[in-house]
Amino acid sequence: MNAIVALLISTLIVVHGYRKKRYPVSPPPHHASLSISGVVSSFFVGLLAMLAGIDYTAGVLSFYFSSSYFTKVGVSRKKIIEEDHKPGGQRNVFQVLSNGAAGIIICLLVLLHPNLAAPTLRTLRICYVCHYCVCNGDTWASELGSVFGGTPRSVAGLRRVPAGTNGGLSPLGLGASFLGGSFVALSFTFFSYLNGAPQAFSSPFEAAWLGGVFGFVGSMV
Repeated sequence: MNAIVALLISTLIVVHGYRKKRYPVSPPPHHASLSISGVVSSFFVGLLAMLAGIDYTAGVLSFYFSSSYFTKVGVSRKKIIEEDHKPGGQRNVFQVLSNGAAGIIICLLVLLHPNLAAPTLRTLRICYVCHYCVCNGDTWASELGSVFGGTPRSVAGLRRVPAGTNGGLSPLGLGASFLGGSFVALSFTFFSYLNGAPQAFSSPFEAAWLGGVFGFVGSMV
């Protein structure tokens, strides 16, 4: 029964990503968040997370939905400052797996070894959520910092660089990266409590600041 539910929900999510959607801020034509290859790979990422547990699902979906939304914020400006800008983000299989491969491996380990020792399981859960904190922090920083962060400075040498430059940092972008990491960690922690699963963090406060730190690190690498 759980497998059937996971299949249905995963299908609905990838359909949501592939169907044409409106940008929330500006009015250009409709575009999908995922390419066809991105749809297929996202399906398996989501399916494995759902089979692993609702908290694993919350971790990856908090990253997916928030990053998909912010990718479409300020799209008119992004088309000007980003030479390789793709409408709606248009994530393909390589982009999906670059963000989801670690999550896939951890979910497989959890599913294939249901009787893991508590310390090992907790370590895997921490690695899982912190991985998506890094991914979300990087995305929030780049998508919001490029639009609202003003003129950034290069991470190498701190010289001023044009908005949208890879490796450019702005105070707003760095703040967004911290919040992005915290968002994923708190989502994971909340659903862990609901599910009665072993906690990755000792408290919501620890989840917020540690997730924020990993999100911040994500924007720096």
